[in-house]
Amino acid sequence: MDKFNNKLLISVADLSAEKYAYFIINELIEKNTDIEVLAVGGNKLKQLANNINKRESCSRVKFLADSIKYSSVGFFENLNYVPFAYIEYLKLKKILKKERPKFVLLIDAPFLNVRLIKYLKSFYNPIIFYLIPPKTWLNKRDTIHRFIEDTCDYIILPFRFNLELYNKSKSYFFGHPLLDIISFFDNNKPIKKNNKNLAIFPGSRKFEILFISKDAFNIIKDPDVYYTFDKFLISDFLEYSYSDEHIFNKVVRGILKKGNKEKINNIKLEIIKSNMDIYGNSLLALSKSGTIVFENILNNLPTIAYYKVFKISELTFKLFKNIKIKYISIPNLLIEYEFKNELISNLPSNSKNDYILVELIQ
Repeated sequence: MDKFNNKLLISVADLSAEKYAYFIINELIEKNTDIEVLAVGGNKLKQLANNINKRESCSRVKFLADSIKYSSVGFFENLNYVPFAYIEYLKLKKILKKERPKFVLLIDAPFLNVRLIKYLKSFYNPIIFYLIPPKTWLNKRDTIHRFIEDTCDYIILPFRFNLELYNKSKSYFFGHPLLDIISFFDNNKPIKKNNKNLAIFPGSRKFEILFISKDAFNIIKDPDVYYTFDKFLISDFLEYSYSDEHIFNKVVRGILKKGNKEKINNIKLEIIKSNMDIYGNSLLALSKSGTIVFENILNNLPTIAYYKVFKISELTFKLFKNIKIKYISIPNLLIEYEFKNELISNLPSNSKNDYILVELIQ
């Protein structure tokens, strides 16, 4: 017989959502003694589960599956992980069939969480909360919005304009979750120094580091860039992701070796473990588009967002999806105006278009 009357499944599949889940689980365990949390996420939630269970001397948080190590963005970009991710998903289904959580909190990750909704609803009727549901960046109602509305009990939205996409009786807007997390650390905000350093936030997934952010590392060799800045501070993706030093050496050192050796020796790179240290010591940031761009802005770090996908993905979206959006970064989406620069698909590097990025930086 289960010790706890209520079980809550929390499912995430990226580092930003895992950060939200981390705070939610801590709060729930502290305020509710009659709930057991079933967690699907990454290393951060796994460590949290171990720490809470040791403290409570019982299993308050069960870590069910690692969903982040196979996480990627896009269809073609994700093909290498599909077989492994599907095996993990089948294992998860068996566990959930047995556990039958009364409550389900899904955060983002539609490729996983929409499937979980369909599966769970096929054999019982849990109470489902969806925080940051699919396609919140669209400003028009789509098929997926109707599905979420029909299957979820509570829909918690990150942007105010999303309220127009859903039934008002089910949808709620409390502000973006990151605002609460930033305010939590307000007392530890760094004092801004007058350092001429360029920060680079390359993402956390291997695909992001190897493909999307390759050009961001490449522009370091541009004379107008490395003479403009004293140092280049790189957010420590090794600590929070499934990358390793081999990835870092392959991307960063490998790219720099292709340049002039004398110039390379003068380039000062530092891996920074705490983003707070970056915020206090940087003049400007280059960042892979994502929640990190919003976090940078909230911490007063001017940021240029960049993103790119495989060419086949770009063509597929244009031909079949007919998706039209003006902006890719959260700050621009929020105010519906490009007040932060965005470079999409082609981050200029070592080409006749170098001046585009260099001018933005200067």
